Amino acid sequence: MVARKGLLLVGAALVAGAGLLWQLWARSPQEVATMQVSLAIYSGRPDPSWLLSPTDGEWLRQRLANPIPFTGERTIAGLGYGGFMISDLSTAPQEQQIVRVYRGQIETITGSQVTVTADPDRQLERRLFATADRTVLNSDLYNIVTAALTDR
Repeated sequence: MVARKGLLLVGAALVAGAGLLWQLWARSPQEVATMQVSLAIYSGRPDPSWLLSPTDGEWLRQRLANPIPFTGERTIAGLGYGGFMISDLSTAPQEQQIVRVYRGQIETITGSQVTVTADPDRQLERRLFATADRTVLNSDLYNIVTAALTDR
């Protein structure tokens, strides 16, 4: 009897999973969230991450496609708050870029090449913070990032 209930639960989970996959497959690429943002904060454990809405993801793609030259002195992240890391989950792993948005800079790493462009007034950094899922960022993290974004 217990084995039969277990099989029923597994079967129900498979049907539910298949339904979710069908929903994702049936949607157009514009309807599926594919941009992941991570708060670079921890050393030695996973950073909090969330998916951008399709609208925010499209805005981000357009913003990154129109870079603004960076003319200042680069700031390297130390311990603690290190900005936001962005991953486009729709690209193949070998084509993925690593993008860090931190203190007015947008650092794009493709293979061994690093390109730095500007984020005037930290607009992109603030917008990424505004998209944060409050169930992922506890109040301590929220306060740390708020303080970092007001620090020049």
